[in-house]
Amino acid sequence: MPGQRIMIEYTADHDLYPGFNKGFRLVEQDEHRHIGLRVRFLKDVCEERPEMKKVVLNRLTELLPKAAEVFCPTEADDPSDFFSYGHHSSQIYGFAYQALRRRMAAIGIEIPPPEELMPGPVDFGGLAERRVLAEEPLRRTDLGCLSWGGRRPRRHRPTVRIASAQASDRPHWPSPAD
Repeated sequence: MPGQRIMIEYTADHDLYPGFNKGFRLVEQDEHRHIGLRVRFLKDVCEERPEMKKVVLNRLTELLPKAAEVFCPTEADDPSDFFSYGHHSSQIYGFAYQALRRRMAAIGIEIPPPEELMPGPVDFGGLAERRVLAEEPLRRTDLGCLSWGGRRPRRHRPTVRIASAQASDRPHWPSPAD
């Protein structure tokens, strides 16, 4: 999400590629929905099996420090100190950490401080997360696509029903020892 937000802000601030910007806002909207579904899934799993919180946290602390370096441009010498699309790495990491902390709190998991997870210092200012769904809604016709014929599409909202499934139908969850 931070990478999408940075590109949207940059192209809007510099009046670049308005069609791309509108389309990417739709992608960001869709990503929010996907992330929300995954957060809900993990929340349900962790409520059913509290020991899974430790599994999730262990995996997060193992992978995140290296995964966060995806924001570092290839020409940068140091993943802890670079500029990308007008933002310093500390702002990007701060934005990413805040978004992650909020989502993990919804699951019921307290994450370590940013110094332990991010590849560089964090600055919680300068890159504000904007609620995409609160912004003026974009219509498919704004992008030159076919309209919905005057009606709103039905939204498919899948539900996760782990507790109601038969034990034989449930996927195998790794134990905390795995």
